[in-house]
Amino acid sequence: LICIIILQCSALPVLADSSSEKAASDASTFLSVIGLGVNGVEDAVQYEKEVSRAELASNIYKLINEKSVCETLYYHDVSKDDWYFNAVGVLTDRGIFGGNGNNRFNPDETATKEQAIKALVTILGYGPYAELEGGYPSGYLKAAQRIKLSKGVSVSGNLTLGDMYILFENALKTNVATGYVENGEYHFLENEDDTLLSACYGLYFEEGTLGGCDG
Repeated sequence: LICIIILQCSALPVLADSSSEKAASDASTFLSVIGLGVNGVEDAVQYEKEVSRAELASNIYKLINEKSVCETLYYHDVSKDDWYFNAVGVLTDRGIFGGNGNNRFNPDETATKEQAIKALVTILGYGPYAELEGGYPSGYLKAAQRIKLSKGVSVSGNLTLGDMYILFENALKTNVATGYVENGEYHFLENEDDTLLSACYGLYFEEGTLGGCDG
């Protein structure tokens, strides 16, 4: 068993008195501590930088600690020479990401918060619930609200770096789905131990101090 205990350190520089900027800063710190390789942001302006669909796919691939390799060409506008080719292909294989029609992924297009939330809800296993509640986007937004995935983020508009950091931290701390669909209804089951963090990294989170243990 390996656990990680994180302190949201007030000693770290906070970029502004904006609660959203502090949330993004805390999330960036959390992601860096667990070794996700997401770069810290030194300038508050960078939190407002918009994220492309290619960048979102690449970072989600890192988030779920994915190691798979894809050789399939799914989209006319994503070639094997593109740096994001493998991430896009693997996430498409897994049904986490899809194109925008006509076999196009539109990698340079700005990602939306709805697209990021849909991908994360799917990864966490709540896709069936979201589909029962109306599908994309309303059902996925409802699922995100219920599991507190969207806490601290407005759920419409273009995705920024700050939004992505906050959503990723929320996702890692969220329990993976253990519910089931029966007679057209989704039944939630209690699951207090298995989060995305434990599923993908074998780590467990507890607020308090910075440290780790194994045994």
